[in-house]
Amino acid sequence: MKILSAGKIKIGFLVLLMFLIVGGAYIYSNSNFNNSESNVLGDISNNLEQDLINKFEKGEVEQAGGTWEITSSTPQNTYDPNKSKQQDIPENELINNKIKRILKDQNNLNQPKIRSYNTTSLNNGNFEVFVEYNAGDHSNHQVQKNEMYKDLVKTLKEIYQHNNPYVESVKFNVYFEDKLVFQVNLGSNKAKQVNWELDEVSLYEKVMPSVWNVTVDNF
Repeated sequence: MKILSAGKIKIGFLVLLMFLIVGGAYIYSNSNFNNSESNVLGDISNNLEQDLINKFEKGEVEQAGGTWEITSSTPQNTYDPNKSKQQDIPENELINNKIKRILKDQNNLNQPKIRSYNTTSLNNGNFEVFVEYNAGDHSNHQVQKNEMYKDLVKTLKEIYQHNNPYVESVKFNVYFEDKLVFQVNLGSNKAKQVNWELDEVSLYEKVMPSVWNVTVDNF
């Protein structure tokens, strides 16, 4: 049986002591990290819970069966590229776009219904609208006139139905076989008297004759 010298016992003791110190430090450090991580997660959880409680008090969420359900119908702010683009378009171009959309078709003579159109800016910042229109041809003259009236009224309705404060007047020149056969103007003051919720037939048969100003009628 070998007897260890005092020197070897001392060295072994020091090695054991160092192992215990390093191991203890690692355990302590890992424990602090876990505690710190636990504290951060606890703070996040508490904040989320408090946010849900606040929304619950406002009636935006409700709790059912241990779960939270969103009940608020408040619209969220979202990016609408079409809306942004429309906001960048000048007002006169918006009016011109309405005219082109309403009168985009051809008449039964294969002519575009629009001869020309223009929205002019006035000194006060408002606009005057001018449209030249090609009327179609029908064996029944009244049908021909009604089709023309309907297109004119649809255009006026699109421009004026929201009481557009920027439009002072809308004027139409109507042509048939390249001849001016009808000319009419509707100012903003008269347009405010019109119930634009009515259908086009009711408007041109019952309302427009008393509000718009006809200056040429050879149709």
